[in-house]
Amino acid sequence: MKIQHALHHFLQDNILTQEEHDALQASEAQRPISIHWEVRILLLAGISLLTAGLGILVYKNMGTSGHQAIIAAIALAICACGWYVYKKKQPFSWQNKQADHASADNLLLLACSLFLILEGYLQYQYNLFGTQYGLATLIPTVLFFFCAYRFDHIGVLTMALTAFVSWAGIAVTPLSIFQENVFNHEPTLIHTGILVGILFCATGLALQFRHIKPHFTFSYLSFGFNLACIAAIYGAFNISETPYCLLCLAFCLLAFLYARREKSYFFLLVSIIYAYIAFTILLFQVHWGTSFGLWYGVASCFAIVVFLANYKKLF
Repeated sequence: MKIQHALHHFLQDNILTQEEHDALQASEAQRPISIHWEVRILLLAGISLLTAGLGILVYKNMGTSGHQAIIAAIALAICACGWYVYKKKQPFSWQNKQADHASADNLLLLACSLFLILEGYLQYQYNLFGTQYGLATLIPTVLFFFCAYRFDHIGVLTMALTAFVSWAGIAVTPLSIFQENVFNHEPTLIHTGILVGILFCATGLALQFRHIKPHFTFSYLSFGFNLACIAAIYGAFNISETPYCLLCLAFCLLAFLYARREKSYFFLLVSIIYAYIAFTILLFQVHWGTSFGLWYGVASCFAIVVFLANYKKLF
């Protein structure tokens, strides 16, 4: 519809003749419609539902089915997926590769999800890792990073980053906190989140600068920036407002500069959101009142809307 509307305007402005307009309109009407991304989304949704269903099925039948049979079935499914992915693999490259086999990408994601189910089942049923929870998260972290880089899979990279955050949080936190389930005002976890977020951002920028899997940069930066800002805001609410809010504002400034350089609307939007939260915390620390809060909320929301409506001028 947008193309037809544009053609109509071009015809009215005498940019196109009637014959050219009719030819372009006929060509547009006969052009095939791509459903590539719709199919990919359906496949990913199917994998998510399948792994969730398998996890629930395994959990509900732990006492009725043979444990060895369940382990063997999951391991066999992982091996089958791995064999197919290995068979369809492309030569390794540090650059972005166009996937020739979407089925192999989806089966790799399924295999990694099944691996987590298998590892969790072994830990629950046989206490395979004991109290070494760091080892239980380190193994999938290393495996997922290898698979993400070897088979050029951004989805598996996201799983690897998530596993790394889990491992880092467990590695620096005393076991008693997990056993007693007490996380309140724990500065170690907050500082770990900030440092890991900075590490991810630095890694993503280094990959982009060195042209090593540059299409992975967005995953590193988005994951790291959100993690660092969330940890900083949590620290502002639970430890000290001023230093953590200033730290969050510094992250937002860097993200804003990166958004201008790369013309990224995503980083522009999230930097504004986190900066707004951090600035509001600092402001209400100095002055607070019901009428002030009401006028500030209205004025700040209006300013953000005006800014986003004219954001293209920044680019």
